[in-house]
Amino acid sequence: MRTFFTILAVLALAASLPAITKTWTGAEFLMEWGLDGNWSPAGVPTASDDVIIPSGLGGYPTTAFSPGVCNNLTIQSGARVTVSGNHLTVNGAMTNSGELRMTSANGQLTVYGTLTWASGSTANITNASATINCRSHVNFNYESNVVMAMGYLNFTGSTWSYLTNHSDATELNTVTVAKTGGPALAFRSNTSSPL
Repeated sequence: MRTFFTILAVLALAASLPAITKTWTGAEFLMEWGLDGNWSPAGVPTASDDVIIPSGLGGYPTTAFSPGVCNNLTIQSGARVTVSGNHLTVNGAMTNSGELRMTSANGQLTVYGTLTWASGSTANITNASATINCRSHVNFNYESNVVMAMGYLNFTGSTWSYLTNHSDATELNTVTVAKTGGPALAFRSNTSSPL
């Protein structure tokens, strides 16, 4: 019985621990999101961990062999994330100042918070079925360079989504809206560039 209460106490303590920020190091041989040694502090990010992908590294994360999950995701300028073979789920917001690659029909990116394409960001979509699922808003900031010649930008969920575009370079292949319960997609009134 004492062991049972000890286990309950440990689980309660673990549940109350704050989320931590995980930074990609790429220290393992494989540049796989799901390997503990590729992160600092060591350990694969959980759904409540914020993730930073810094610039200046020799290799960057991919979801080729295992799915990825995090709370907020920041891809710094000069860095990249490749969604390939498995899904990447961002439970919070995603800010991309680097490159997002999508190379497989099996890998989807789902962002529950706002997806921001910052100045200098790019998208390299090389599969016609690649899908970015947005449950909130999408912002294409000034001087972002997002050209989605393939793939889908899919707005889902049960609340309104707003699309804001301030970059003349933005090109979207296919935009779909699969909202439930009445909400839809709207363009923000402060949008300064057409799509």
